Amino acid sequence: MRTKHRLYTLVVAFMVAATLSSCVSPGERKRMSELLTKAEKMNSDYVSMKNAVFMDSVLRFYDSHGTEEERIRANYMQGCVYRDKGNSPTALEYYMKAVNLADTTSNNCNYELLGRIYAQMAELFHKQRYPKKELEMWNNAITMARNAKDTLMAVHCLGRIASTYRLAGNKEKSADISKKTYKAFKALGEDALAASELATTISYNLERNALDESKCEIDEYVSKSGLVDKNGNMKKGCELFYYCLGEYYHKSCNIDSALYYYRKLVSYDKEIMNLENGYKGLMEVYMDLHQADSVVKYARLYADANDTANIRNSAKEVGRTQSLYDYSSHQQEALKKSKEVQNLWRILFFCFVASVLVLGTIYTFYIKYRKKVLAEKRELNSKYALALHDYNEALAEYKKYKENGASYEASLLEKIGELEKDLSMYRDNLDVDRLAWEQNLQKHQIVTIMHSHASKLTQPTTAEWSALIDVVGNHLPDFLVSLEATSVHLTDDELRVCVLTRIGFVPSEIAVLMDMTKQNVTNLRSRLNKKIFNEAGARTFTHNISKL
Repeated sequence: MRTKHRLYTLVVAFMVAATLSSCVSPGERKRMSELLTKAEKMNSDYVSMKNAVFMDSVLRFYDSHGTEEERIRANYMQGCVYRDKGNSPTALEYYMKAVNLADTTSNNCNYELLGRIYAQMAELFHKQRYPKKELEMWNNAITMARNAKDTLMAVHCLGRIASTYRLAGNKEKSADISKKTYKAFKALGEDALAASELATTISYNLERNALDESKCEIDEYVSKSGLVDKNGNMKKGCELFYYCLGEYYHKSCNIDSALYYYRKLVSYDKEIMNLENGYKGLMEVYMDLHQADSVVKYARLYADANDTANIRNSAKEVGRTQSLYDYSSHQQEALKKSKEVQNLWRILFFCFVASVLVLGTIYTFYIKYRKKVLAEKRELNSKYALALHDYNEALAEYKKYKENGASYEASLLEKIGELEKDLSMYRDNLDVDRLAWEQNLQKHQIVTIMHSHASKLTQPTTAEWSALIDVVGNHLPDFLVSLEATSVHLTDDELRVCVLTRIGFVPSEIAVLMDMTKQNVTNLRSRLNKKIFNEAGARTFTHNISKL
């Protein structure tokens, strides 16, 4: 039983040590929290994150010590770092890891955060001109926004789906979704956002010459979108709308206005798309005016702009090819890391096996040592019980045959003397006269049973303890009365030690009967010696208790 207890203690100690080794200081956790918040602030403020190298350590920290949401946030920010570095495949990998960490069935799931991550993934697929995957991500973003009860975000994502269908060449579907987005913004009271959504339907209606519808939509776009100032100038990044205005006025036969807006579009020459569309519009107007020189002029400019656009598109294709190469390289790096992880697991496995073997060896030696100690204790107690039995038999034989003559008496006395010497090896301060006087008690069945328990390394039952106390009370009534007269309160264990010591049991026997170590018995005897007789140490306890 004590062996099992020690093994249990070792296991608990090992588990506590492992737990302590996995703990982190509050200061380190605070520092990582501040860095993660810093990264999120950079992302929300549109600050480039390509130099946010601290995210590597932040991600490692939260992968080991973070909650589910902290790990999601850390992987999302790491994806944003690679997004700003232009490494779309790796960015997508971290975004995907972030959404896969989420438990969408939990009440604590941060659907708003997941919606933003899916939107980022959709933007990356849009840049890669992959409308099928982009559409999937926008739909996921809408689902998360609805779960988060963020209707405005859901409508924003719906509007981006219109752009996705236009990229795929499905202009009718694109216009249909744009109209739904417009109505949804209107229902939310977001008139400016609704008006800004009209750009798609304006372009679609102009292509099919629905000029009346186009005019109404253009007026609302100009007056309510907030993208056109009071002087009719477009907000930066929205200049392509000048083409819609030029196209409308061209088809409405308002040539001057058409030429004005096409030329205005051409003035924003930093974007090749502005030049290409502006020159195209001017070329078409002068074709209708039958001005050959101008047609030739703008046809050449349009062709040059178109060639430039094609070159840039080719460059984008090269960029996409490079992304595929980067992705392949990334896959190779991931495979390399996977092999490193496998090797690490092999090392850990071998360390575990080695630890088990070492612990097993130690345990085996401990068991052998324990058996050796128990065997020695069993042999010691058996020899003592046998010597005590032989001594009592010799005394009985001496009394019985005392009358048989001096020679026989001398022989028996010699034998008794030898046995007394044997007993003195096991007991300090052996009182031979008292032992002879208490011979009947020593030969009592319950005392013999107790010696047998000690020899076999077994513990007595409660009934046997009670029987022993009763027998001692009958044979040595003065002893128990003397104990009570000391006015010292004794526990059951203390009373049993006093009784066993008084009737001749040695400490090794008491240790077995009380299920204690020999040192614990010594300590208990020392406390009793101080408690009852006011003497330090255990050496004089047997002598003192025998006087009672």
